[in-house]
Amino acid sequence: MEIGSNQSRIAELLGVSREAVSKWFKAENLPSAGKLVKLAKMLDLSFEEIMNVEFLERPLVHYRKKANSKIQEADLNFALEMAQTLEKLVPYFPLNITTKPPVLQHPKSDYKYLNEIVTTLKLEFGINKDILDFNDLVAIFHRYNSIIIPVLWKTNPRHANALRIFLSESMSTWIYINLNTKLYDFKFWMAHELGHVLAPDLNGEAGEKFCDSFAGALLFPESQVQILHKQIIEEKDIRKQIHLIIEKGKEFTIAPLSVYYQLMEYVNYYELDFPNLKDLIFKFNSKFNTYFPTVSTKLFKTDNPTAEEYINFVNKKFPFPFFVFLKAYLDTEHSMPTFVQHLLDISFMDAQNIYYALTSK
Repeated sequence: MEIGSNQSRIAELLGVSREAVSKWFKAENLPSAGKLVKLAKMLDLSFEEIMNVEFLERPLVHYRKKANSKIQEADLNFALEMAQTLEKLVPYFPLNITTKPPVLQHPKSDYKYLNEIVTTLKLEFGINKDILDFNDLVAIFHRYNSIIIPVLWKTNPRHANALRIFLSESMSTWIYINLNTKLYDFKFWMAHELGHVLAPDLNGEAGEKFCDSFAGALLFPESQVQILHKQIIEEKDIRKQIHLIIEKGKEFTIAPLSVYYQLMEYVNYYELDFPNLKDLIFKFNSKFNTYFPTVSTKLFKTDNPTAEEYINFVNKKFPFPFFVFLKAYLDTEHSMPTFVQHLLDISFMDAQNIYYALTSK
């Protein structure tokens, strides 16, 4: 179906007026989440493609689900509705809404290019160390007008490692990061989402590959890869070679598999010799994370922190203290717990606890 030539037919199939469809294509109004998904099907576009069509100024959403689980239409619908909820919060945050944050002009997954980008980024932020910590990543997100929303997502099948929502009007990015993620995966997912912030127009498999490669280069830089490569080449015992990789993972607080992937990027780029460790590293990596708690358990010493503990942690650790501004919204707009429930995609009981912890102060 050609855009613009069948607006009457689109209106008929979607059950709306032709004037409504015309406004969508003129960027004067937005279709609802459900209508947007149906429109994508009619135009024979994937959801990612319809989200990037230039004729609509709309929120952009990007899921990163656990174990690459398939994203369902209902997930995307709900994410778009969350975006509409976030729009209401924008006036309450001290965002830079006049200047679009700088992005990479021609992002690519080339090994040398990525390491140059990482070096430039570190110089820009005055980071002169190889091991980046949580605060380093948070500071970079803040510079890029990105609000991190740490969430406690557990059993809901819609829940993901991360969810990124870009609101075009305020040029702000809102990133939900799941605290119920395994400790040695958490920093990697933060860096992965930072890759999306730097390269917002790169989507699909190319986008995922870029962000994975960027995260690896950022968290385990080439200077460290060189050292580890030399150690492994000199060590002939394969079990000890694997042990070297695991110990580097622990030192940098990333999964051994992430360390291994950076080794392979380095080896392939420079055409170097390297032992075949693929099967063993996958085997050891699958066991590795089972020995460590989730981030939330590590932080709170429990699987079920109180609403007050959760709120205080978020407000103290992030440049945009999310719950400070959410409280301002709730106090001004007199919203109910259902707003918090929808905003954070949590159970009504959890939302109620957070709501009363905020509004009772």
